[in-house]
Amino acid sequence: MAVLFLILGPQAVASEIYENWISARALGMGNAFSSVADDYNALFYNPAGLDKIHGLHLTLLTPQIGTDALNVAQIYNDMTGSNYATIIHNYFGQLVWVGFSDALGYSMHDFALAGFDNFNLSFNLHNPAYPNVTMRLTDDYGIAGGFGTSLLPNDALRMGFTVKRVTRYGGSVPFGPSTLATLSNSQLTGLINNYGTGYGLDAGMLLTVPGTSQFTLAAVWQNIGQTNFTLVGGSTPPPPMDDDPTLGFSLLLDAKVVTVRPSFDFAHINLDQSEQLGKLMHLGVELNFIGGLSVRAGLNQGYYTAGVGIDLKYIRIDVASYGVELDTYPGQLEDRRYILQFTMDLNFDPSFDLFGGSANGSGTGGAVSRGFQRR
Repeated sequence: MAVLFLILGPQAVASEIYENWISARALGMGNAFSSVADDYNALFYNPAGLDKIHGLHLTLLTPQIGTDALNVAQIYNDMTGSNYATIIHNYFGQLVWVGFSDALGYSMHDFALAGFDNFNLSFNLHNPAYPNVTMRLTDDYGIAGGFGTSLLPNDALRMGFTVKRVTRYGGSVPFGPSTLATLSNSQLTGLINNYGTGYGLDAGMLLTVPGTSQFTLAAVWQNIGQTNFTLVGGSTPPPPMDDDPTLGFSLLLDAKVVTVRPSFDFAHINLDQSEQLGKLMHLGVELNFIGGLSVRAGLNQGYYTAGVGIDLKYIRIDVASYGVELDTYPGQLEDRRYILQFTMDLNFDPSFDLFGGSANGSGTGGAVSRGFQRR
């Protein structure tokens, strides 16, 4: 990608909390998803959720695109140019975020394997009195495999692990007034080859209390011991994926025609203590109706989120709007973002009847219509 020019320098301290993987469904419900994940996304959110997958699933496409701007076409045209220094000057003082991800995967009860690509670009102005532009770009692609299992009767305790190999391009680089004044194209293009590979391990647990409300407690530790990248090209290794513990819980309330899932996550527990607690809190709810419609809402880092999903057996469409805090505490500097995800999932029931089961991996029970089981 032409925009890879941004990656390329020493990592700068940024106020935004960066996620290594996002899902439109999760973001619609405030990204409070560690106790909810029940399809191949459990590889990236909580591998214990792989034990909730029903049937066999071949996920052929799951492209997801997000932006914080409405003039997407113009930004795309600008970013695909070759005069990188001019692009930076043109967008100086603006908030820009663009994200894209895709995956190809196979999943079944207790197991999932996926190849993935996750690209994120952002830059924004800090301290207008002494202008400083921080730019961050990461492009992660690799393969992840995970295993989950139930350890107690009635699935009261589930555990899971994910192993991943990631090649990362990118990092973050600050441009101060003196650098911006003399910024040249050659300065940026000379840094484009910085990339490295790394191996990571995630572990997760789900503890479910039997009862009509199905209270579930989740604990996840992503990138155990930190996922570092060994330099392959360029001069500076990309920034690591940091240790990322999360605690969460959810309820499952079945009202026959609709299931309701309130959830909560306290994420990024291992971040520097200077982070405000409000930026680590995620709260959400998902309502799943018979027929495949899902409605979601929540709070992400103190800002409202909203989302809608439609499940058409082997095709799913999810959209969401959510806010991200770019500064120190919630309410200081919001970046409102929008995300759209399309998923094509060929699914088989245990008797290998194509499309005989749900287009998702849910094992939640409750009301079921043909080809749809609420997540």
